[in-house]
Amino acid sequence: MPRFLTKEEVAPNLKAGDLIEYRTSKGYKQNLIVTQATKKFIYQFFGERMTYNELKEYMNYPDFKIISNN
Repeated sequence: MPRFLTKEEVAPNLKAGDLIEYRTSKGYKQNLIVTQATKKFIYQFFGERMTYNELKEYMNYPDFKIISNN
């Protein structure tokens, strides 16, 4: 069983209010509004919680970006 990556390993500066944007391999644009970024999970405004393993996979998409809510 693969181990869960942590926030510190993948996105240490991720915080509530940040926006995660990427386009899937099928061309669908995804916008995720972070409501909470804990050590193991990212909670989003709409949808299920996400692991940092999933976020790391999304980071491989060429147009992936995190827009910080300073």
